[in-house]
Amino acid sequence: MKVSIPTRKKLSDLLPALKAERLRSVAVYLALCGIVLAGLLLRVHQLAVKGLYDEAASWTFARLDWEPFWQVMWKYEGNMVFYYTLLRGWVHLGESEIMLRALSVLFGVAALVALYCLGSRLFGKPTGLLAAGLLAFHAVHIEYSQDARSYSLLVFLVILSCYFFVRAVEEPRRKGFWAAYLLFSSLAFYSHLFAALVLASQWLSVGFRGSRRIGRTTVAGVVAGLIVLSLPGLAFLAMNDGGQLQWTEPLSWDLIADTARSFTGDGGIYLSGLYVAMALAAIDDTKWPLRMTLGWLIGPIVATLLLAVFKPLLTVRLLLMCVPALALLASRGIVRLGRRSWSGGFAALSITALLVFLSLYGDARYYGYARASGTTFRPMTRYVLDRASHDDGMVFFTAATHLSFKYYADRDLQHRAVNAPVPAILFPSFGALPSGAQPTPTELEVRTLVQSYRRVWLVLNNSSIGLIESRQSTADMIRKTLAEQFAVMEEKSFSGSPALTIALYVRRP
Repeated sequence: MKVSIPTRKKLSDLLPALKAERLRSVAVYLALCGIVLAGLLLRVHQLAVKGLYDEAASWTFARLDWEPFWQVMWKYEGNMVFYYTLLRGWVHLGESEIMLRALSVLFGVAALVALYCLGSRLFGKPTGLLAAGLLAFHAVHIEYSQDARSYSLLVFLVILSCYFFVRAVEEPRRKGFWAAYLLFSSLAFYSHLFAALVLASQWLSVGFRGSRRIGRTTVAGVVAGLIVLSLPGLAFLAMNDGGQLQWTEPLSWDLIADTARSFTGDGGIYLSGLYVAMALAAIDDTKWPLRMTLGWLIGPIVATLLLAVFKPLLTVRLLLMCVPALALLASRGIVRLGRRSWSGGFAALSITALLVFLSLYGDARYYGYARASGTTFRPMTRYVLDRASHDDGMVFFTAATHLSFKYYADRDLQHRAVNAPVPAILFPSFGALPSGAQPTPTELEVRTLVQSYRRVWLVLNNSSIGLIESRQSTADMIRKTLAEQFAVMEEKSFSGSPALTIALYVRRP
């Protein structure tokens, strides 16, 4: 048997191709590094400008002992249990606003690399690289990458779930891919239960023929594994409703339009139009990679809209997990356009530049809003602590507002005298089980709670009260009940996010 040995001439012919391939790989690597660096800078910019509002619940849960922690997870916050579990370890590194949010920043940046890998696998490296770039500049993804909640983690895990689903469908005999898919899908589900909508869309995209190719036994085993792993979350969903979504607005055309604008990066109607146009340009066949991406984008949105008819659910934070699918489709449309001709290449570059420019406009809007709103909890907490006495009590409405006060009081007291007075929190009276739920006090409860106090601070969260009409009547009832025994000594309003009103009630002689 003769072995063909490449001649010097043949090797010299191969060298240019090898060098070109290596240069392309280096260029892609450098471009990805640039995207990751830009994404990181955008996500750490103004990281501490906003105060902790909803995020104060995350801080509270992360510091609980294990027994009350699991009780709170089961009764109120099981929809984000994996994130809170991770945060329990993370807070040992620090509890400042920057440190609490840094975990979400890490997941937000990691999502860019994960999306590049997924896009490269589905549609090629140019599409993967461009999709990662679009996600890096996406204003709402930046916003929730600066939020000490689970949404950034959810996006990252959903991308990994889709990646390993793709690998497993391509090579169904590789059990390691199915195991990784089960792992990341389950973690995504316990980062937020809405991830189930993406998981359902994945299997719908495979269809009957795809299931036959994978093998019915494999499909049945993996689906059964997903169901078994999801049982605790499904039980929580069926048995516990602590009012976690009371802040959502009823379905309306204005809400749909606002959500669509935020979903596409909050850069205005032109950015939304470009995204839609490029996503439509990506649809050129019915092959499975395109079906899966379309299902990932459309399935959860349609399901949420249908559910929102019966229960207010439509909000961009719950649909953030679908933004990577939009970035993938838009990127594929741009790449297809660029490959048609020289003029198509110029148009693709122009559209990419315009998308980045409009996305930066959306980023600037977000940063401007963050600076303007700031937080009212820092000055409000300082205002109360500067005037508090040891025998003061505090009533909060809405109830979850007390978590932010406790966070800033804890931080502020580190710089005060050891015996600095802190008012006792009379309502809400969760005791060892703090929650983000919104209980409503009764008139008798208010009278009973304040009867042994000479001074009572009332803190009203006007932004939260304004979301639901019945809350204003509750706030009026609290004021009226306090006025029976107390007189208002001083009152102050704090504008910003959220808008707060503080009144100090002193018992009449």
